Amino acid sequence: MDETYISGKDENNHADKKPVHGNTYGAKQPMVGMKSRKTNQVKAEVIQTFSAKTLQRFAKTRTPQKGTVCSDQHSGYWGLSKSGYVLQSVNHSVKEYINGQTHTNSIESFWALLKRGYHGTFHHLSTKQQRYVDEFSGWHNTRAADTIEQMALIAKGLNRKQLP
Repeated sequence: MDETYISGKDENNHADKKPVHGNTYGAKQPMVGMKSRKTNQVKAEVIQTFSAKTLQRFAKTRTPQKGTVCSDQHSGYWGLSKSGYVLQSVNHSVKEYINGQTHTNSIESFWALLKRGYHGTFHHLSTKQQRYVDEFSGWHNTRAADTIEQMALIAKGLNRKQLP
């Protein structure tokens, strides 16, 4: 499990979107995501803040009770161990990126792909555009399927849906 910010350079933003009073994150959009080691499936969500409540809600709704969550040392994850989850973490601030089987490399790889798509195609993401994050997650989650299987999954997802 990991969190990230996504946005362009602050100097390219409109004046009303530039950082105010030393806020180094400016108009960057926070996101949280996780990748299952069993299924290789990614789940990601655009969020408002990296609060403990938000991060823990995300983990609890997507991880089985007493499951293992691997993360960095963000303090927002600390309460998961009190809720019955096994919390394992790496300390990026001391350049620890892997500790035995504990790492966040899988979800960070997904963030790299999402950010390349953002800079190359979408140019703007916000809470109203969760569907772009869902689209990238879908691409990532079906990348091993051949074209026919991917088309079948799309058709199945369109069942009883009206396209505007």
